[in-house]
Parts: sequence; structure tokens; C-alpha cells
Amino acid sequence: MTGIGGIIYGLVQIGHLLHDATYIAYAKRLMSSIETKHVEEDCLFDIIFGSAGLLLALLSLYKACPEDQVLELARCCGKHLRKQAKDVGKGAVSWGDSPCLGFSHGNAGIAYALGSLLPFDSSEDLLGTIKKALAFERRHYSPENKNWPRLPNDFACGWCHGATGIGMGRLLLSSLLQDPEVDREIQLAYETTRANMFTGRCNLCCGLLGRMEFIREINREPLEPFYQSILLQLKTKTASHRSRFHAGDGGDRLFSPSHGGQSALLATSFTLYEWRGPKSKFVTECGIPLPPGDLQSPWWLEAKSTMETM
Repeated sequence: MTGIGGIIYGLVQIGHLLHDATYIAYAKRLMSSIETKHVEEDCLFDIIFGSAGLLLALLSLYKACPEDQVLELARCCGKHLRKQAKDVGKGAVSWGDSPCLGFSHGNAGIAYALGSLLPFDSSEDLLGTIKKALAFERRHYSPENKNWPRLPNDFACGWCHGATGIGMGRLLLSSLLQDPEVDREIQLAYETTRANMFTGRCNLCCGLLGRMEFIREINREPLEPFYQSILLQLKTKTASHRSRFHAGDGGDRLFSPSHGGQSALLATSFTLYEWRGPKSKFVTECGIPLPPGDLQSPWWLEAKSTMETM
């Protein structure tokens, strides 16, 4: 999702949010610049940097613009991922020279991306690769820590690494695979995520908001108490660290520059917008800027002008 895939995905989501097909057209124009050789040159493979992320971006575009060219490029990504899967024994596969677990960089995200192709490709080869990808992660599950490590032995609980992201990946795959073990893993990930809900930062990638997104998706309990706790933490941390954030100071601030700096702030505002709407108390009291309501603002016009020249 870093690079052209992330831009395509972002444009599609903005198009949906604003009910404006212009942004879908921008996304399609960008897609037309991608050639098969670009996919085949990918050596990172994962959701963040590789063809798995591009695959998901293309499928989001295909839902908005169901044209054969879009789907064929998505299938090309799937073919590349299957071809590059490495046999690591005992019915398991991984990708790259440094195998990784988890959603953003590892097997959980790649397996989900491949699973998203199942409605368009029911081949045994595709299904088999997905099952082998899950087998590799199951091999490394730690009952003692109730979590999957960031190899070799570092345990996190975020969208990027650890139980939350793996749970999200399994949840998204559960409707596509008839596998009781997937349901068990979702429950394990849920329990670990709940136990670590309010630890660390608040961001989407490795913090509170990412964990909350999994809790929302799994939908097993009332969410209002979570919203109120998140509201309190966001209000406190936003007020406390806003000046440090803009100064680029270190420490435990709400959004880390290593996760996109100002773009992390924007990602958070879109998340709050999606959860509760732009005018809810939950959103407005956080003191975090929302997606621009004034579509004639200089910021928005500049961004739109840039996209029109792509």
C-alpha cells in the first residue's frame, strides 16, 4: 500500500466517501501505467510494499470499475505471489529471504490478498497456497504468549504485527475458507487484543485505533465503552503532544513520524470519520482535523490539481 497501489486504493476510497466518480477515473488512469513486468519484478510481496497490497488495491478498483483489464492485472499479482511462494517444509510456504508473520509484512496479509481472489479464481493451486501460508504462521504460534511473534521472538499486538492483524486477516478469510482452525484463531486473536487494548500508542498501524478496528469488525460486544475510552485518550494525548508532534520531537506521542507523520494524523481523522460521522461528539471533541468539508479549500484544490496531472 506504499506507492502506486496505496494511491489507487486511496483514490477509490475518496471517490466513495465524496460520491465522486472523478477519483475512480484518476485511479483507473494510474492503474493503466502498471505493466505485467512491474508486477513480476516485485520482490517484497507483502501488503505494505509488495504485490499483495497492489492486488487488494486493484480489487477495490474493480468493485468500483468492473473492467476486465483491472481484474486481469489483479490476477497477475495473484499468479506472481503463487509463483514466488517458497516451500519451507511440513506443508507450509513463506515469501522472501526473511519470512515474516502478520498482516502488514507477512503471511497473514498475503494469504488474505490471495483469498480475495477466490471469487474470481477457484483453482486448487490458489486455495492450496493460502492454506500453506496459514500453516507457516500456525507453526510459530506461542501458547505461552497467546500470540504470534514478529520473528524470531518479538511479540507485538497491532495491525502490523501480532494478534490484531493476524486476527483481522483470519476474520476476512473466514467467509472464504471452511476451516474451523480459522475460527479458533480469530477467538485467540480477539482475547489477546482485548488484553492489550490500551497499551502503547494510539495509531492505526501498531496502536489503539488498529486494535479498535479489529474489535469493530469482530462485533462481539457493545462498542460504546470503547469509544468513550478512546475519546478520553485521544483528547488527552492530542492536547498534550500536538506541539511536540509539529516540532518533530521524540517520545510517546499520538502519531509517530515513522508511521507517516502528518499522513498518520490524516489517516486517524478518516478513521474517526468512518466510525461515527463528521459531526458526532466523538469526532469533534478529539481536536483532530477531519477530511476537508470545504471542497474549495486551497489544500483540497491543490491535492485535486496534483491528481489531475497524474
